[in-house]
Order: sequence, then C-alpha cells, then structure tokens
Amino acid sequence: KTDGVYRRVRVERDQPMAWDIQAVPPNLVVIRTPPSLAQPVAYRLDQQTIAGMVGTVGGDDTIFVAVQDGKMDDVVTELTQVIEASKQIYVGQS
Repeated sequence: KTDGVYRRVRVERDQPMAWDIQAVPPNLVVIRTPPSLAQPVAYRLDQQTIAGMVGTVGGDDTIFVAVQDGKMDDVVTELTQVIEASKQIYVGQS
C-alpha cells in the first residue's frame, strides 16, 4: 500500500528470488522463500526424516521450523541441503 492505494508489486525475473535460512536459538529456524513457495517447501520438509526437527508452519513466504533442544546445528545443516534441492525443483535456481 502506497499513499493509501494498493499497488501491484513487480518481481524482476532477471534477479534471483531470495532464499534465506536463519537460526533463532534455542528452538526456531526461520526460512524465507519466494512468494507462494513456503507451504509447498514446508510440506517437503515435513516429508523428510530430519532428526531434531519437530515440525513446520508454512505461510506465504516464511516457514517456521520447531527444533528439539541441542539439535539446532544438525537441523540447520539438513535444512540447508533440502532448501538447495527445493530451489532447483520450484524455481530452477542454484
């Protein structure tokens, strides 16, 4: 919304869409995806067997991942691998 008017956001296709994984200790990882990809990526994460990951909540472009105590480093390593594969599947990025 700009000056009281809703405006369509244009996405430049020549620039790669942002993906980000951020650990928020002690028990949360936040993953940012391009718009509309958080839910399918969260579903993909839930289908994986990642030791220490309790579950996910996927919105539009943000995923919250609940992590067991003491498992943050292991979970972030596994999530990074799944996210790299997801980039290829969903948007063809590397």
